Amino acid sequence: MVPRAVPAAPVAPPIAKPTPEPESAKPSDYLFVGSKPASPPAPSRAAGPARAEASFPSHDADDDEPSGDASPDETDIEAPTRTLPRLGRPKRNRAARTEAKAGPPSDGGPSEPRSPWLSKKRLAIGGGALALVLVIVAAVLIGPRVFMPAEPTPTADASQIDALQSSMLKPEELASIANTKWSVSTSSTKVDADTPSPQCVDVTEMKTKAEAVRQQVLQGEAKTDPLVLQLAMTYADADTATSAFAEISTSLGTCDPGPAYLRSGLSLTDLADEGTGVVVDALGTEFEHHTILLTRTGENITILDAAAGAANPNPSTLAPVAATALSRLCKEGGTCPAKAPAAKESLPPAGSDKGWLEPADLPRVTEGVGRWASTNGTLNDKFGSQCENVDLSKASGPTSRGIKTYLLSDDPDAPDVFGVDMVTFDFGDENAANTFGNTLRSNIAKCTARTRTATVAAAKNLDGTGADNAKITGTWHSVTQATSSGKTTYRVAVMNVGKRVVYLLDTPSGGFDFDDTQWSGLAVRAAQRASQKG
Repeated sequence: MVPRAVPAAPVAPPIAKPTPEPESAKPSDYLFVGSKPASPPAPSRAAGPARAEASFPSHDADDDEPSGDASPDETDIEAPTRTLPRLGRPKRNRAARTEAKAGPPSDGGPSEPRSPWLSKKRLAIGGGALALVLVIVAAVLIGPRVFMPAEPTPTADASQIDALQSSMLKPEELASIANTKWSVSTSSTKVDADTPSPQCVDVTEMKTKAEAVRQQVLQGEAKTDPLVLQLAMTYADADTATSAFAEISTSLGTCDPGPAYLRSGLSLTDLADEGTGVVVDALGTEFEHHTILLTRTGENITILDAAAGAANPNPSTLAPVAATALSRLCKEGGTCPAKAPAAKESLPPAGSDKGWLEPADLPRVTEGVGRWASTNGTLNDKFGSQCENVDLSKASGPTSRGIKTYLLSDDPDAPDVFGVDMVTFDFGDENAANTFGNTLRSNIAKCTARTRTATVAAAKNLDGTGADNAKITGTWHSVTQATSSGKTTYRVAVMNVGKRVVYLLDTPSGGFDFDDTQWSGLAVRAAQRASQKG
């Protein structure tokens, strides 16, 4: 964060926003894609004059043992156009090749994929013959190169393949999701850049490879009906499937590339050996609301991704549908579903940056635009709202501390710099963490009485549940500091979870800010993420 002094108003260095994506690689152009647009580079900060509105300069995580000056205790301190991210497949030259089929047509009859499900080609080439010539020339000039990922090596035995095929849902088995005439739109026996892939997961990039695959997309009759992607994969053994489950779970908890917004995680019970899920919005798309269930039963993994345009499909409705497929798949081994499987909201699975917020955790401020990115940081002695009454970079007590900054780009309504700072403090035991957290909260609440420059609004309580049922408690305040050039407002949240204290800070600018509900939810999510560090 940029040094702040009261009453003088410091300024933050301007930050270079991430380079916009090329027009051909917009996330909105992709529908359940296997290939995905590249993520923009993380924003970097350029040296320059300070800016009063910015409270989150670039930092580097500092996990060293603090030298400790002042302690808080010692100071006063596919038909008509329909768009769905990642559910459709690129348009094919049907004269050149045909769709791979997982088996005979379902009872619902074959259905032509709706054209909106088909993602746009990243490069436009005129003429099929010319495209073929260019591919041949490229192969000759560049040398051997894989243009399409190959199908999984067919090492699975016949019974495993039969089990995968039998687990494919029939159209009539989706009646509880929507009252419509369902049909199978596409089906395949492979995963590659040309086949659908669930939201947040790129199966083609997984390190753990499946031995056999069956997948299909089912669609309702009306353009506004939900869409369902079902993907079933079998592995060499249960241990390999467990590794694959962990890999996919991390992808769901990260949901990159975006822009995406992770509304919540899902806790699954009585479905399989393992289960998790997410409720996520693929931002900037027509059918953006996804509910995804991931399960492992024995050596098999199933992903069910239901997407809709108006709202996320109900997880409680989706769980029995998943159980229908799993009850056939579990005959090859693993736990079979109980009579009353359940899917309940919970914290998202741990992401790739365990212990920290993922960019997909942060809501947009302006509807329809904006992309978040994170960067490491370093605490300094001016960091904070000036009401903490302690140097957060040196205060004694924590065994380690770290900081990350989250920056918003691609929002035309945002100021030059807008973001959130997340700081974590680790302690040897919960008592020490509680003492530190309580002191910070008390110092902020009493700041108005202690200074003549600060106005602190009444505390808003925070509570929630972290990993392993860890209890989350805390408060947040709105703090306004009067300066020689005007006023600066902060949102400050301080939370305890286990042996960790989480501090969250943002600085609204000219009315541009989260609303109270968004900020409260983000603060609890930050503590949940911190609890996943272990």
